[in-house]
Amino acid sequence: MKANALLTKKLLPEAMEYLKKHIRFQVAGTDNYPTKKEIISGIKDKQGLVSLLVDQIDKEVIDAAPDLKIIANCAVGYNNIDVSYAASKGITVTNTPGVLTDTTADLAWALILSVARKIPQADRFTRQKKYKNWELDLFLGKDLKGKHPPDEKTGYPGERIPRPCSRRKSTGRSSGKGKPLGSGFRRLRERA
Repeated sequence: MKANALLTKKLLPEAMEYLKKHIRFQVAGTDNYPTKKEIISGIKDKQGLVSLLVDQIDKEVIDAAPDLKIIANCAVGYNNIDVSYAASKGITVTNTPGVLTDTTADLAWALILSVARKIPQADRFTRQKKYKNWELDLFLGKDLKGKHPPDEKTGYPGERIPRPCSRRKSTGRSSGKGKPLGSGFRRLRERA
């Protein structure tokens, strides 16, 4: 029999398709994030919980699900979950370390280019219909040629900034700010 889980919110389409093949589930939140009361109501008969960083999974929520085996937090961190209490109940807690590392580096490049090339100012100027004609120094900005991005000593995700188009596959390692929870895939029914 397939495990039964509560998702506090719909995930990306690929993840939803994967889950449909492997488990039974219910989605608690539709347009809005579910309240704590809605999570407690939905989790009572579930073996799994897929939570987001905005969901506070505390003792009260955990105690509402006597069959709970796993809390899979769809977030880099896990400070929204009472990990110690979950562990004391034999519940596995997972997170997704490293999942936003490349995205963060990409956004850093977007900000670097925006500042250097005055993109926000030029966009605002254009939207306000202030453009009259081309000018040699209109939002000229600064060249990045010869400039050096942060090097690998800046840490994760800073080490991903120098070569955004040639990055190797993300390692998924922890940033070192919190204790790693470990990772891996195992079906709920395989749990010892």
